[in-house]
Amino acid sequence: MKHTTGLNIVADTLTKVIEIPTGYKASVSNFFASNQQGNNKYITVYWQHAHDANHKIYIVKEYVITANNYLQFSDNMVMQSGDSIWVLTESGSAMSVIVSYDLYKENTVPFMAD
Repeated sequence: MKHTTGLNIVADTLTKVIEIPTGYKASVSNFFASNQQGNNKYITVYWQHAHDANHKIYIVKEYVITANNYLQFSDNMVMQSGDSIWVLTESGSAMSVIVSYDLYKENTVPFMAD
C-alpha cells in the first residue's frame, strides 16, 4: 500500500511525521522538506527505532535550507514496525514536509518446535 504523508510543521516543535504500524514494514521512497520563508532556516530529521526511544539515527541535524528552497532525499530506508520519522525546525520557520512510503505486511515466521 503506497502512502504519502504531508505536514506543515509548527516551528520549534518536535513533530512525528510517520510511525510504521504494528505488523508492517515500510520502504520510504521520498522525503521532501520545503522552507516557505524568505529567510534561511534549519531542520533536523531523524529516524527513531521502535526498540529503543533513545536510538535516534540523524538524517540531517540543523541542516540549513535556504530561503524558499527545499531538501529532498529518496530510496534510502526500510523501516520496521514501530519505527518513526521525526522533524524539528528552527524557531520562526515555516516549513512543510512530505514523506512517501510503501507499507507491506511483515511476514510471520511460524514457531518451530524441536
